[in-house]
Amino acid sequence: MNFLTKTNIADVRTLELINKRTAQFDGIVGGSDDVVGNFADNAADGLTEIFKQARTKVEIETAFRETLIDNEEANTALVKNAENALFTTFTKEIADKVTITPRYAEQSAREINDALWSLIKHFFENNEREGCRFEIDEPTQTITAITEGELPQLFYYWTGSRNKPYKSLPKYGMAKDFKPASGRITLTSVIGRGVISETAFADSGEIEVDAIIEPCEIGFYAVHIRAGRNEIAECSTMIGKIENGGILSDKQCRTIMGLPVISFTENGSRSPRWLRESTGTPKPHPLDGLAETENLIRRAASETEGERKDEIDRLTEQTRLRKTALTRDIERLRREIKQTDVDKGTPIADRIDTEKRRADMTKEMKKREQSVFLDGLKIDTELEEQIGKLTADLTARVTRMFSIKIKGANQ
Repeated sequence: MNFLTKTNIADVRTLELINKRTAQFDGIVGGSDDVVGNFADNAADGLTEIFKQARTKVEIETAFRETLIDNEEANTALVKNAENALFTTFTKEIADKVTITPRYAEQSAREINDALWSLIKHFFENNEREGCRFEIDEPTQTITAITEGELPQLFYYWTGSRNKPYKSLPKYGMAKDFKPASGRITLTSVIGRGVISETAFADSGEIEVDAIIEPCEIGFYAVHIRAGRNEIAECSTMIGKIENGGILSDKQCRTIMGLPVISFTENGSRSPRWLRESTGTPKPHPLDGLAETENLIRRAASETEGERKDEIDRLTEQTRLRKTALTRDIERLRREIKQTDVDKGTPIADRIDTEKRRADMTKEMKKREQSVFLDGLKIDTELEEQIGKLTADLTARVTRMFSIKIKGANQ
């Protein structure tokens, strides 16, 4: 409740601002109460109306929860659209200043951990060795070594100075409350990093899917986009070809790869992705020439345009400051020369000494000006070279990770 004077411009302006903020609140959360309103010219009538509308604390909290539930879907969509706009529209400098909400961080961490858990399970399911098997408990996300002998060696890992063998622990777990810290599975733990490093797949294979499709072959490619010698982006793409000669787009390939698998076989040698990318594609393949590198390059250029512009602005400002620093000594000499002016009453001997010193300072200033001009040209040339590297024609290095022949059921 508040008392307003309609002739007081400050009160009127305050009311306008409150109304605007209320409109924002209604649009984002969906308000259940009128923050302002129910005006009356008579205080007694206004109080009577307020008492009629009064509610208990429980009633207000219940109404607020109901409002949030009613608007949850719309609110989630608004947040998602805002995040998409932030990270695809604004520059990196602006995006970095935005505080990530705990809910966003929790959701992202959950998605990463789910993917890591799937990879960990795949690794241990295929690593029964030396009389030891691993029991996987999905509900608790734990893995227990079952053996009557010694625990096996799982892989080698890099300590920073050498490769060291890693021996399995009795138990591993994903949950935060998993007690043995050394056995907790995270992206940064030895077991997490080791499993990711050991992840390997064959050069080629065959898959039978539970669907009616035309037989085809799909290749998965890693694409590195470069500007000169600098890598500015990395992405992946799929390329496919039907037996009758039709070409499959990346989207079509991913749809096919998402079909339920009945059976699969692997062919060729198995090696981790990092090794494949460092050695390149060993043998040519008919799918290699079908990669739409131009589209990938355009997409990479579009996604990094803001970042490159920011870098160019930074280099330009840095150049301006360097050139400004070059002229400081010249400005100082000019001030000193100006201060050497002498009055007509100054003795001739002092006047001669002053004129000599002034001539020496003028000579030094001319020398500095010539040096600044040449140094300025050199700085401008360096800036052009740096900008040229950033805006050089983009190229794409495409490396085939694997190829898979796919057929439908009973084909």
